Amino acid sequence: MSYPPPLQAVVDELGRFPGVGPKSAQRIAFWLMRQPSEDVARLAQSIEEMKTRLSFCERLLQHRRDLGTLPICAATIDVTKRRSVSSRISDVVAVERSGAFHGTYHVLHGS
Repeated sequence: MSYPPPLQAVVDELGRFPGVGPKSAQRIAFWLMRQPSEDVARLAQSIEEMKTRLSFCERLLQHRRDLGTLPICAATIDVTKRRSVSSRISDVVAVERSGAFHGTYHVLHGS
């Protein structure tokens, strides 16, 4: 079945997400169509703001806020001697919230 071009474009883009196959992409696209325009606009604005205001630290490959220096990168040399290797950013966030580790992170981004 052929979808109208704007719908097909959304299905194609959603299908590029990790773990989202063609059927899931179609379900999400149709769900988005049923949502109020304000909700969809808020989602699009949140994604745009994330891409504009966040990037990855070139040294540690961890997210950084507002394109500034990561606090851990500005820390003393003793703290930077400890490094944790993590598969995902979400793991780093969980460890940081616990306060159990004081050092730097290297994030493999799913590798």
